[in-house]
Amino acid sequence: MFAAALTVAWPGLAGEVAEIIRYSKKRAETNVVELAKLDGGGYRLKIAKAEIDPFTAPRLEVRSPLVRAKKGEAGYFVVGDGRYGTFRLDDAEFRTAPRFSPLPLSGMKTPHGTWMVVVRSLELESVSTMAIGGGVYSLVQSFDFKDWAAKKGHCPYEDLVVDFLPMPEGRDSYADIARRYREEQLAKGRVRPLAERAKESETLKYSAESIFVRVKHGWKALNTEAEKKAKWEHQSPSNEPPILVNLSFADYEDIMRRMKAAGIDKAEMCSVGCTAGGFDGRFPDVLPIPEEFGGADGIRHANAYGRSLGYQMTVHFATTAMFECSRNWNVDDICHRQDGSLLTAGIVAGGRTHRLCPKVYKEKFLEKSWQDFVDLGFRGTMHVDVISIIYPYQCFNPLHPLNARESARCLSEVARHSRKVFGGFGSEGGSDWIAPDLDFALYTSWYPARGMASKAVDRLVPLWQLVYHGIILSNPFYATIDAYYERSGKNYSDSMQRFTYLDNAATRILKLHEFGGRPIFYYTRYEDVAPVKQAYDDYKRLSHLQYFYMDDHRELAPGVFLTRYSNGEELVTNYSPEPFAYRGRSVKPMSNELLK
Repeated sequence: MFAAALTVAWPGLAGEVAEIIRYSKKRAETNVVELAKLDGGGYRLKIAKAEIDPFTAPRLEVRSPLVRAKKGEAGYFVVGDGRYGTFRLDDAEFRTAPRFSPLPLSGMKTPHGTWMVVVRSLELESVSTMAIGGGVYSLVQSFDFKDWAAKKGHCPYEDLVVDFLPMPEGRDSYADIARRYREEQLAKGRVRPLAERAKESETLKYSAESIFVRVKHGWKALNTEAEKKAKWEHQSPSNEPPILVNLSFADYEDIMRRMKAAGIDKAEMCSVGCTAGGFDGRFPDVLPIPEEFGGADGIRHANAYGRSLGYQMTVHFATTAMFECSRNWNVDDICHRQDGSLLTAGIVAGGRTHRLCPKVYKEKFLEKSWQDFVDLGFRGTMHVDVISIIYPYQCFNPLHPLNARESARCLSEVARHSRKVFGGFGSEGGSDWIAPDLDFALYTSWYPARGMASKAVDRLVPLWQLVYHGIILSNPFYATIDAYYERSGKNYSDSMQRFTYLDNAATRILKLHEFGGRPIFYYTRYEDVAPVKQAYDDYKRLSHLQYFYMDDHRELAPGVFLTRYSNGEELVTNYSPEPFAYRGRSVKPMSNELLK
């Protein structure tokens, strides 16, 4: 099936070849192909789309001896989600978060050389991962087609292309790999520096220089009966559960009043769950605004009050879901799976989530909904849930079919319209595919949740930030949401242990700073705004760095990390129990120092 197939196999493989492993239900078939030379150095694997059969082989892997190491060898590996490791083990499990890889980028350094690996096409179907067994480490590009082909003979929508690019000696760290990818993106004009774009958008400039404060107003009761866990899956206008109020619009104003009195002069306030049905309650409906929170007049008054304090006012919404209780419910608008069934996801406050076709949303709802938000007084970087933390989902509905690339274009249209109307666009994660249209990522990593923990991982490094800091605002971890609060107590709505893994607030604050993050708050009820004020004061010291690239990141000593920016400033973060001397300064334990 594959051209130029060779008969050699690992460990005899050497040089410029790649293994193509095709997985069917019953077996795995391996072919070895020669890589084509690239002008300027490096090698390319290209598999024509007609040579890929996703119906009978729904998973395909690419490996190469170029990016293979043995236990005990010097060097490192880094994959697209920022997990970094050295070659210490004989065997280890290494899983990836399902259907999410922030960057189509990975790399490996061995005594034989350092290679940067970039998935150039079909990246919307791929993740970078590691295969570790028998003391051998292999960097793997995995392509998942299990939700792609509706029948035998269907081909992917584009060829598969993977590049292997050599890194010069002395410029072969994970930071060098990330910087090379960033320079490539800038040279192509795919992304533009934040400093340039902020000159064109007062909204974006304010976002870059302010903390992000999200207030969740309330949601519908999830359970059919108290103490039972059976969720209310099928809702209609006649049987919707009551809305439970967490923070009313009057409470929202009081939070802002106390923030301003505490000396917080710049904050982007985000109203979460203020739309029809409450949080995750009745998408894609915007109106009516729940009277339980204060109604349309209440949110208009709160927005006007926040603006009078100098705050930027925005809103949280979702465009990827439709619920049966929506006043706009139309089964014809829902995506289909390849077998013709409706594409659904989990049960949330509004019931079973049905995936609304991105093409339908763009054409039917986008302009009217965004105008509704304008009429309600929102002015700030628009925050749309989910979009940037998923791979664009396909639609097999014959009324509006989309492949992943077409779906991405429709989802990106939401971002571009948000920039046009509000001046900025933010979403839940940090996916490379939407980077040209993304201004803020709520977090860029789940690590170590969602199966990302592995004994093979030494630590998570800011690979995403090394590429996109100075271009896209971000918060680094789900765990650094509310970094300044301890995630515990009855008034905290998300205290799951897997998301509090950074031990305590002090560690989370340092990690937020080390990764160049913008402080965000979400799950607290803001009964005490002192932690918000602390974040604001810290960010005033560091926010100017948002306009510069993160040029280097490395470990100076056990538990001590250096983050260097393109303006020459350096942040030294010391997690160790002892002071650390650097450039004539002493960095205290559990603290950081910014050196001009």
